[in-house]
Amino acid sequence: MEKRTSQRIDIEASIVCGYLTTGDNDKTFSGKMLNYGPSGMYVELGDRFKTGTILLVKTKNESTVQFGLEISEGFRSISLAQVRWTKRVSINGEMRYGTGLQYV
Repeated sequence: MEKRTSQRIDIEASIVCGYLTTGDNDKTFSGKMLNYGPSGMYVELGDRFKTGTILLVKTKNESTVQFGLEISEGFRSISLAQVRWTKRVSINGEMRYGTGLQYV
């Protein structure tokens, strides 16, 4: 059963994210945003984050040039988002973490 209450827009955008509040603020993590909506986004990352973690998420500049489509409501090039859930996924034999993020 679908729990989501708002529509999601499919996209493939390179992102970089990092912790909002830790002593290790310079550490960043790369990944891909695969969809977004007014309340959040789905991303795939190489690292797992605990539920409740607040991340600063930025799309990389080259991603916005390659969209070739109209950006819809809910798209944010820079955002604060809270990890709502994480699941392991295999992408072309590589283990990644599918992560649901909710805008804060």
